Amino acid sequence: MCQGCKLPRLGAGDRRKKLSEVLHYQLKFGKTEKAILMQARQQGQDPLESIKNAPILLPGLEMYLQAYKTLMSCRGGMGDGEIPWTAVMEYGDRYTMNQDETDRLWEVVTRMDSVYLKWRAEQLKPRKK
Repeated sequence: MCQGCKLPRLGAGDRRKKLSEVLHYQLKFGKTEKAILMQARQQGQDPLESIKNAPILLPGLEMYLQAYKTLMSCRGGMGDGEIPWTAVMEYGDRYTMNQDETDRLWEVVTRMDSVYLKWRAEQLKPRKK
């Protein structure tokens, strides 16, 4: 983000949901997507349906996703706690966001964080053999 950049307005639900979908997809396939696509091509197969239909980050939402990824380093505890409100407020100050923009960022970060924490809890569950 840059000084003077304005965060895009978020509509009721759609754009927020899209951010959460993109984050969930990146958590699930981010490290393996290219390898899966390459293997499917080499074998002449279609890639997994979920990769073929990957959610697309809508224009203007990159700033929210980047802010979230930066703020992930501020987690408390063993790295599985929530992102603190103070970290988001400091981020807003650092990038000279006004109060509305910082409040909007907090709302987005908490929604995305709930997606991450749910995904992380699933990863920590013992796998059935």
